[in-house]
Amino acid sequence: MDSAKSKGNLLALISSLFQASVLVFWTYLLGLFSRPVLMIYWFGAAAFILLGYLFFTKNLKFKFSKKLFPILLVFGFLSALTTFLLMTSAKMVGASITSFIMQTTVIFALMYSIFGLKEKFTKKELVGIIFIAIGLFVLNWKANLTIALSSLIVVFAALSQSTNHFLAKKLLPKVPKLQLNLIRIFCILLFGMIYLFIVGETLQPININVLLILILGVLLGPIFIYVFYYSAIQKTNLATANALKNISPIFTFILASLFLGELLTLQQTIAFISLVFGAYLIFKK
Repeated sequence: MDSAKSKGNLLALISSLFQASVLVFWTYLLGLFSRPVLMIYWFGAAAFILLGYLFFTKNLKFKFSKKLFPILLVFGFLSALTTFLLMTSAKMVGASITSFIMQTTVIFALMYSIFGLKEKFTKKELVGIIFIAIGLFVLNWKANLTIALSSLIVVFAALSQSTNHFLAKKLLPKVPKLQLNLIRIFCILLFGMIYLFIVGETLQPININVLLILILGVLLGPIFIYVFYYSAIQKTNLATANALKNISPIFTFILASLFLGELLTLQQTIAFISLVFGAYLIFKK
């Protein structure tokens, strides 16, 4: 494995670590705010921080070809669409089914890598991706899981997200990753504002302590996750980066064990072994 690809895989793994931390912040903040309100605060803070950083570093000017605008519009639309579909599916079919079916993003990303980007894989990488996919499905399986026709909305969400990442890889050589992430965040924020208006909710006051927690979560979440992930897909295969980004449960397991004293169930142990072995095969030279 060449050094650039190894670095890309490591960056994807780091993005997974940040992704694991987001669950902690969202669990806490959803106890204080409704999902639509938190969405505005979350992506509003992310847009403000990233916009401020680009302004002070004098990188705010968007200097890409006008030919890219249609692709950027589709990219932004898919960013918002994925968010909408996930929020809708969580209400329609429940969090368990949504989480289970969303693991198909690994499969969709692999299809885009092979057929859309013509990327090459070693046998170890392919087997590693398969083991990660198996681990994710095992982890999210529930004995009473019933896949209804309405669950197709989650498949569309997974396809939308995978297509979004495919377009990101196409755009990144021509659009700086921070600017691309800003476009993604603004589109989701715009959708969130429309959604908040439709459901008729209003923003709630936020105190300084919660604001600091929110800012830390935003830095680790929508900013750092995608800074590292976009850097990763520039150096390694899309499917490999996507698979490694999704193994965040490994870090969740470790944190829960160290700080909460939680023990793994048999199902979680099988999933953990499959995820770790898959990641090992991808990094093994």
